[in-house]
Amino acid sequence: MKKSVIIHILIIAVIVFLFIFYYNKSENVEIKDKIDDPNSNINSSSEIIPEVDELGTICEEDSDCILINENKKLGCSICGDCGTIDYSMKEFIAVNRESFEKYNNNWIESNCEDDFYECKIDNFKDFDKCEPYLRCPDCEPNIINKEIKAKCVSNICTKV
Repeated sequence: MKKSVIIHILIIAVIVFLFIFYYNKSENVEIKDKIDDPNSNINSSSEIIPEVDELGTICEEDSDCILINENKKLGCSICGDCGTIDYSMKEFIAVNRESFEKYNNNWIESNCEDDFYECKIDNFKDFDKCEPYLRCPDCEPNIINKEIKAKCVSNICTKV
């Protein structure tokens, strides 16, 4: 009797697991369909920064490294955050500056207006052309733990 109850409980648990797995998978398909739908208000022109492995962490000196927020979405703007930034949070990671800048520039070239890309590559030197992209909210971020930096430690960009 006890064996059959245990078997029935296991069967029910497997069925519940399969149902939950299928439900989550179908929900992700619905979200993807909304992103691909031109009438949807979900913005597909921004993306989360890729895994650190894709960006690289190899360095020779401290200036090769930069702290980035791995959860911040890339976009077609130079405006920074206005809120609180806490460098001690785990989402701030140390990566190779050059590989991040290459990744960011490639993303901008593929997803932003040509003028914005050209201004970014030229460090916004042509004010007449780039001025619209330099308009940002007048705010200062509140930086907490700003003593935390990205440094090159044993040839690996490290948050210290």
